[in-house]
Amino acid sequence: MRQRVVIIEPSVAAAQRIARAGTVANDMVEAIVVDSVVAALEQQPTVLGYNAVFADDIVNNAVLRGLPSVIWSTQDSASLMQQAASSAGESMVAWLGWPTYMVAPRAWELLIAFRNALAAGLTSRRVAPTAQQLLSPGASVIDWRVSSTTDRDDTIAQVTRFAQSVAGKQTERIAGVTHELLMNALYDAPVAPDGKYLYAHDRNADIQLLPEQSATCRVASDGQLLVIEVVDPFGGLRRSVVLRTLSRVIAAARLASGAQVAIDTSHGGAGLGLHRVFTAAAATLIQVIPRHETRVCACFDLTLSARDLRGVPGSLHYYKGNPT
Repeated sequence: MRQRVVIIEPSVAAAQRIARAGTVANDMVEAIVVDSVVAALEQQPTVLGYNAVFADDIVNNAVLRGLPSVIWSTQDSASLMQQAASSAGESMVAWLGWPTYMVAPRAWELLIAFRNALAAGLTSRRVAPTAQQLLSPGASVIDWRVSSTTDRDDTIAQVTRFAQSVAGKQTERIAGVTHELLMNALYDAPVAPDGKYLYAHDRNADIQLLPEQSATCRVASDGQLLVIEVVDPFGGLRRSVVLRTLSRVIAAARLASGAQVAIDTSHGGAGLGLHRVFTAAAATLIQVIPRHETRVCACFDLTLSARDLRGVPGSLHYYKGNPT
């Protein structure tokens, strides 16, 4: 069945660039551009892409809110994350940070976001791109198996050295993100067969995971992007926890700089540190195959200046698949 991608975007120039990505993702079936929710309904879409200014109208529309959706915004996305965490927002698959109205969201992000949305009804096909797949041919890739506190520290040190050679002033961000992702994979993710969390109660303890419990950490770069990818074999990072955690942190940061936000860690695997990953990286991709695998890719745009980095909102892509 041919799918119908409809783009709702008031900026003509941006809409054309966004529509190109939607067309390519949909096997060259042309994406339709409109400038209102009413016009979108008339086109009978199966997949939506829209500017966040239309989010409330779409969430309140019984037809459109059930469609797989890609959203972009130049503002922080606390309200979007909150909507997505509700039952009315289950079909949202990607929230793209849009640096300025002068340009469209990043082309590579639009492409993978629309591919995710188009595959939303086929969960076995919803596979997030790996770190290497996000990069140009010829990219450098290094990976490590991480099963202990010592492995964690050694890996972070090696990632930092790699980043220093290509990422300049973003090195500290990259090292911090690597630490957060490995802490989640080593302490918050591991569960016993009965479902009890093994190490989340004490994130300061030295641990040694079994080989089959080990995490994988990968760093890859093509000189334009640098990607940190961390994979754990447990698949327990829930979509609702990620979105609610991020919405609370973003909203608190808007109200008061440096505000502390309460994060529920009573059940482990609660996304502790993911708000830091989201705000440090240009884009974060999360794939969860329940009880099988969680894979997080944090993408750093090496082409941005220090000034641009301070004002660019983060993007989030969420994938949920079935065990093979």
